[in-house]
Amino acid sequence: MRYADMLREARLQNRTISYNALTAQTGAGSGDLPKIKVSARQALGLVAPYSGVRILEQIKSVLPLALYLCLFLIVILRQPVDQAMMLAGGLVAVIIGLAVFMEGLNVGLM
Repeated sequence: MRYADMLREARLQNRTISYNALTAQTGAGSGDLPKIKVSARQALGLVAPYSGVRILEQIKSVLPLALYLCLFLIVILRQPVDQAMMLAGGLVAVIIGLAVFMEGLNVGLM
């Protein structure tokens, strides 16, 4: 997926960070380049639009199945949903795991 396509899907505004603002100015002829210093907020701003689209795709695919299973349990079997917090935590783990797996599959096969 191209970066422009990702931005169009996410419908977020693109913020740019100047490379010169991240690095200290060094004298000419210096062989050592300083490391780029990126704050946690800047790193999150760079990663959030990309990962948000991937997680949203998995939520759209997992949530209907989870709701169907819960409704089946309540309506047909007439059983309460035990340990709802554990169930929610498991769904979050499944969504994140599927997003990471699908990204690995795309990178590995494309």
